Amino acid sequence: PEMFQEIKSIPLSHGHLVYHSTANIVSMIPTHLKDSDLKTNKSSSKKVVVATAGTTDIPVAEEAAVVLEAAQCEVDRIYDVGVAGLHRVLKALPKIQSRDVKCIIVCAG
Repeated sequence: PEMFQEIKSIPLSHGHLVYHSTANIVSMIPTHLKDSDLKTNKSSSKKVVVATAGTTDIPVAEEAAVVLEAAQCEVDRIYDVGVAGLHRVLKALPKIQSRDVKCIIVCAG
């Protein structure tokens, strides 16, 4: 966060910086896109599920999700799906088994 505070005032010709606190990363949004475009302008052929076993894995998973969204992929996040709670795994199955999903990234441990 401190580094973002230092660099956010740098004038950019073709975009603006965004800090993603959970992932602890900075990304640049091109001028021709708005933040909302990154969430709504997805190609259904590029759907990816990002899942974590526990809550401590969320920052790494969120970093992957932010990068995927920058690449115009649709991302479904499923966090804290560890096998210790079978009910959580069963609840996540419909998203994981969807025909639209082309890839699953799992962060565990």
